[in-house]
Amino acid sequence: MNSMLFGGLFGSLASLPVLIAYWVGVVAWAKAGRTPGWWCMLIGVMLSTLGMVLAVVSMFLVFPIMAPGPSAPSSFSHLAVWMTVTGGFSGLGSLLFAIGFAIHAFRARRVGDRVTDLETIIAAQNEQLSRQVP
Repeated sequence: MNSMLFGGLFGSLASLPVLIAYWVGVVAWAKAGRTPGWWCMLIGVMLSTLGMVLAVVSMFLVFPIMAPGPSAPSSFSHLAVWMTVTGGFSGLGSLLFAIGFAIHAFRARRVGDRVTDLETIIAAQNEQLSRQVP
């Protein structure tokens, strides 16, 4: 049972750097503007963080319940439901973050395409002006 607890804690600690990187990115992007993609990513990071915190808390709270006894089977079913719900928070958060990231990527691509178009127009105007001036 202790190995399951330590394994769960190790898994949570292993995902902590990714979650920190998500938070750093969302906070840095907030200074550039709060677009719909940013809001989607923020909600996703918040749900992922909530799921990880609830998973760690539930490990400490429910492992004493798993001790053998008359109420172990019903307690174990509650544990399974609880772990599924907390995993769902993390999964939903990751999905929302990915959707927000995709929205951001499409917007960045549109901006890049527009910059390329404007640079082409400016180059054409400069060429036209250079032909007109003797």
